[in-house]
Amino acid sequence: MSAASDADFKAEANKRSAARPVADARTLVRLAAAPWSVAILAILCTVVSAEGSARPSLESAALAAGKERFERNCGICHGLDASGGGAFAEILKVEPPDLTVLSKRNNGSFPFTEVYNAIDGRNAPLAHGRAGMPIWGDRYKQSIEGGDETLVRGRILELILYLEFLQSY
Repeated sequence: MSAASDADFKAEANKRSAARPVADARTLVRLAAAPWSVAILAILCTVVSAEGSARPSLESAALAAGKERFERNCGICHGLDASGGGAFAEILKVEPPDLTVLSKRNNGSFPFTEVYNAIDGRNAPLAHGRAGMPIWGDRYKQSIEGGDETLVRGRILELILYLEFLQSY
């Protein structure tokens, strides 16, 4: 990413964020290990669309890690701006969706569980076939020494936090 576009991202993030982060990376990883993690993290990642709502700060390690992971793993299909126009979009059988309007398409509420399951991909019913998206849960598990499931969940949650940040309501 160029310095200019990184500076633009930081300026936009600072404009759209609150003074302190909702959660840091360590908190997200600890919460991901708990059986009640999906409910708690859904609450943490939900943003009220009213002015002055809580937004994760750019300083949040989880948000920065999610941005980097998105650019490295997802941008080739979904585009670096997450609007669906990545370099591979033309050659895919299924057009990548615009990930900046997930909340708008879900009546103003970020669809946390659906996004988590789509990224993880390990619980998709085989009878319906694959959606064409990589199964990131398996890929992350294989890339982590020992396949620690807590770290797999942490990577997925970083991506979700970044995607939630990108939403246009």
